[in-house]
Amino acid sequence: MKILFVGDSLTYGQELENLSDRYSDVIGRELNVEVVNIAGEGLSNDAIVRKTITYFEEGNTADLVIFQFTFRNRAESFVNGMLLRFQRSRKYAENYYKYFYTEEVGQYNYDKNQYFLEVFLKSIGVPFRMLTVQEKDLTKAKDYGYDQFKKTEPYLLTYRKDQRLPKGHPNAEAHRMLAMEIIDELNHNQLLDNLHRGNS
Repeated sequence: MKILFVGDSLTYGQELENLSDRYSDVIGRELNVEVVNIAGEGLSNDAIVRKTITYFEEGNTADLVIFQFTFRNRAESFVNGMLLRFQRSRKYAENYYKYFYTEEVGQYNYDKNQYFLEVFLKSIGVPFRMLTVQEKDLTKAKDYGYDQFKKTEPYLLTYRKDQRLPKGHPNAEAHRMLAMEIIDELNHNQLLDNLHRGNS
């Protein structure tokens, strides 16, 4: 059994001394399953969708995908063949946030990415569970005028202030706590039972 994890710096394990302490790896050891983690620092939801689809289109496999969406104000775009990542910290993105970006734009992009990724994973028959880092993402999708948009409710990842490393990422204790919560969530949704039956 193989679980694919994709997300931003939290799922990547940024600031941890040992990446084997990140929640994906803890889950792998607890469940005795193979883990593939293709998360990355500073990724937007555009990038998370792109990396997930590319992973499968390159012939790789997984029995379950756990994807963690990031802050909605991040984005990426290809300009003249060059990949640009839009974050408030990047100087070339100043005008994007000054003249174009709004919370409504961010929400639309968030919903669009969730829809594309869920539809893609359903089309290839791979079960999934979505995680998020923003409590305000625990809302129903805006009515875009078509019935196909039925996104799942993400599971919110939270940890205490005393579990934060200097740049705000979770420490090893928090990653283990998140791993146990995610395992409980997978069991609650019967994803692990279904996978074991499918691999027996």
